[in-house]
Amino acid sequence: MTLKSIVKILLMLTCVGIGHVGWSQSNVLHIEPTLSFNSVTMDDMKVILSATQDEIPIELQTIDNFPTYWGFGIEVVGNEEDRFSFGGILHYNSSGARISSADYSGSINYDILVNRVVLGPTFRFMEPIGDRYAMGVSGSILGSFSNLNFQYRLSILGQNESSLNRFSSFSGQIRLNWVNRYQVTPGFYFIGQLGYEFDAISTKLKFKTDRNAWLLKPGGGNARLDWSGVRLQLGIGITFDLEPSE
Repeated sequence: MTLKSIVKILLMLTCVGIGHVGWSQSNVLHIEPTLSFNSVTMDDMKVILSATQDEIPIELQTIDNFPTYWGFGIEVVGNEEDRFSFGGILHYNSSGARISSADYSGSINYDILVNRVVLGPTFRFMEPIGDRYAMGVSGSILGSFSNLNFQYRLSILGQNESSLNRFSSFSGQIRLNWVNRYQVTPGFYFIGQLGYEFDAISTKLKFKTDRNAWLLKPGGGNARLDWSGVRLQLGIGITFDLEPSE
């Protein structure tokens, strides 16, 4: 199966998920803006950062090494019998690493910056507990359109030098969450999700200026962005009553 086929299937499933409320017996639509906190694995990028640190003939300090970082997004889901939901996800998150050194004569910074747009269908099962509280589980099949930037900046005695190399790739993930929801009013609620995201597939990190060239790890082998990690999402939900389909 080609990358184009995978992307087409993913887009189709997402559209079907969002459009599900239009033709199902459900007459409720939930829109959920969320703020997320995301850990990432990025083993290949950490190896590249360490190799770069060893190659530069001055001592460089590690300032950041792909820490947990925030992101944001939106989920749109419809309810059927107030328990099972099927919808779509659109999220954005990023992370990065930096090694650096500075003294009276100048400074050097080397950054690895990663970001992605995440798109995919989501499935959710919620069990009401009392009048206001509900808990359940969710699962999502995701596609990530990722960007990678290598930035190098050198400043010595007023002389500046910099370089930027940009790459992009596509990857697929599976995300499983524990979900908690607190209903404030019939049309408004708070929602929290805690889970883990597993990397499933990934493509080569290709140069944006030359799609026939791609990034290799030190020692050989294709480098990849591994977005696996813990996901914590906090958000609000707004509920809209829709006319039932005939």
